[in-house]
Amino acid sequence: MTISGNPLFGIIAGILMLSVGGYFIYRDNVLVHWETLTAKIEESFVDQYRSSDGKTLWKPVIKYKYIYSGKEYLASYDGPGSSISDGAYNFVARHPIGSNIEIKINQKDTFESKLRQDPVSENFPGVIFSGFGLIGIFMVYLSRHSKT
Repeated sequence: MTISGNPLFGIIAGILMLSVGGYFIYRDNVLVHWETLTAKIEESFVDQYRSSDGKTLWKPVIKYKYIYSGKEYLASYDGPGSSISDGAYNFVARHPIGSNIEIKINQKDTFESKLRQDPVSENFPGVIFSGFGLIGIFMVYLSRHSKT
């Protein structure tokens, strides 16, 4: 029996991806103590670039300034790239230069910050890994039960 035909391989791969996703979610919501602050947007633009396979992609870039314990920090958010530019331009339009935005900072590493967004966006890597892990396990389950 080949590795690709072995259901144990699919289950282990699914559990591994689910575990990695779970760690990302756990780290961002339990291990790191985030504090919410207000930051001021210094720059807001759409970055157009080419992927390694030559496709044109667009991503929103927000550069913001915040003050924590009397010290000023400059940070940035690079949104996910997309082959459809509308999402990036809409995101930038909602975050104009000079406006305030809520951010979360890591109290133990005040250089680490992120935009405060909905739970799925804030935990995107964890959600993606967990989702693929669950899909993989479910596909193994379906393939084993469809043969009966």
